[in-house]
Amino acid sequence: IVLSEGVTFAGLDSEDDKNPDDVASTMRRVADRAEELGRAVTVDGAAMVTLLPELLTGKGQLWNFGRGMAQSATDPAAQWNSVVRQLDAIPQTMRRPEILGGFLNFLNQTNSALANSLLDNAIENESLAPSYPWFQAQVGIDGKGVQRLMRSLVTGKPPAGSYVNLVVGHATKEVLGEELKAFLLALSEKDGGLDAPIQILYMRILSEGPDKSRNPEIVDAGRILMNKLQFDDASGQEDYRLQILTRYCLEGTDATAAVREICTRLGESVARYRTHAFHHEGFLGALFTKQPLAALQGFCAGVEAAGVSTASGLADLARLRMNPIDRISIEELIIWCDENPTIRYPAVAGGVTIFGPSPAPGEPGWSSSALKLLEKAPDKLEVLMKFIERFRPWAWTGARSTIVASNAKLL
Repeated sequence: IVLSEGVTFAGLDSEDDKNPDDVASTMRRVADRAEELGRAVTVDGAAMVTLLPELLTGKGQLWNFGRGMAQSATDPAAQWNSVVRQLDAIPQTMRRPEILGGFLNFLNQTNSALANSLLDNAIENESLAPSYPWFQAQVGIDGKGVQRLMRSLVTGKPPAGSYVNLVVGHATKEVLGEELKAFLLALSEKDGGLDAPIQILYMRILSEGPDKSRNPEIVDAGRILMNKLQFDDASGQEDYRLQILTRYCLEGTDATAAVREICTRLGESVARYRTHAFHHEGFLGALFTKQPLAALQGFCAGVEAAGVSTASGLADLARLRMNPIDRISIEELIIWCDENPTIRYPAVAGGVTIFGPSPAPGEPGWSSSALKLLEKAPDKLEVLMKFIERFRPWAWTGARSTIVASNAKLL
């Protein structure tokens, strides 16, 4: 039960499992049984000595077993120290301290002073320090917890990636905005330390809930962190989290400069093939929704800084499933184009969605934006030629020639 991963979902194979399809009930019964075994083993010293090497290297219901240990321990501090000594004797790559996490979790409910003392010592302990952020997450984070996390950053013992553990269980929900901001910014200064604070901030924003007013310190932290993004990871794995941060942190005129700077770096990275626009589709959509003109200005400045034409950069955006350029009103687009009409009108013609409602069944139609752009352009022929280039789809099903012939009716 305790040293089995599969039992969590398979159940205990007993009369207790009345409904095997009720996964939540099955998991709860398994957890209860693991706690029960933790209580039983703790009062049997010989059994504990025999089992401890496996309990500190195995997988399964170890966290719940640890909670049971804390419930039966007559001297919790001595019990903790005994387990830590056994952990010290295990090769570092094999250590799995889950039972200590469960132990701390229960102990914090009954003797928070001792739990805090054990966490204080864990920061410097060679076996526990690399996993310290995970241990702190087991009890939540208060003011003392933030101070310890800052101390752990100074020691340099936990790797930057280990702080991602602070996203579990809404661990940062009660941390004051100014304290969380200071910690996240300090964490972001570590090598490879930007991913973890963004994930932590993302989870904090989710825990705030949609009805809670924005915390100005959290907003400021988000802007500073996003201003550090380099977009040199072609996978774009942070896309969804960055959408949430954008909606929370980049609203209002005071965020315009930040959006422009972020989009400049993103545009340059796309133009230099360090990443791809479609890996940041949701993020781009959120940026162009919150700050449409600033996002456009920044993205185009970035592609131009990379030696790529504005037209090529906007064409990349137009190939996304949800074209970010369509988030900008045609009135704003016209104003932007008029600042440099020779270059920008044709560039936008290659990026804005040109197809609109069908005037008749089977007939193509122009979008209102395309028609307005054509009306305002000083060189209408060049804009129209850009439209014609897009009659040939870059992705299609069926006969491409049929699609081109249908689109040509727009002329």
